[in-house]
Amino acid sequence: MRAATPGPSGPSGSSGSSGPSGSSAWRPDGEHEVRGHVFRDEGGGSSDEDAAATVPAVAPSRMTWRKLTFLPVALIVLLLATWLWFEQADLDALTRNALSNGQVSKALWQHIELTVISTFFVLIIAIPGASC
Repeated sequence: MRAATPGPSGPSGSSGSSGPSGSSAWRPDGEHEVRGHVFRDEGGGSSDEDAAATVPAVAPSRMTWRKLTFLPVALIVLLLATWLWFEQADLDALTRNALSNGQVSKALWQHIELTVISTFFVLIIAIPGASC
């Protein structure tokens, strides 16, 4: 077994705890070794430089009012342009039948119902398997 080698700021002649490899080393306050990995406790140590380095800086918010309003405005413009195009489009009889009398809204609600039902069954199958 080797003798401990103190660090530059450590006391001379002190012996630390021995690690799993059989070597011992001096460790600062709040630092320990578990299964060969060195860990440092939060708030451990008395150095002011360490305390200043661990304080996270507050990052500026990445969401601005421009980012929050651009997407909804762009979607409204796109939907309005699509509606205007359909209003002025010259449709044949088959297309007019497909788009009239609430056929689009009926198909939309059928799609939503199928999505909800399939989501329900996926959750029923997935949740019991997640608890294992």
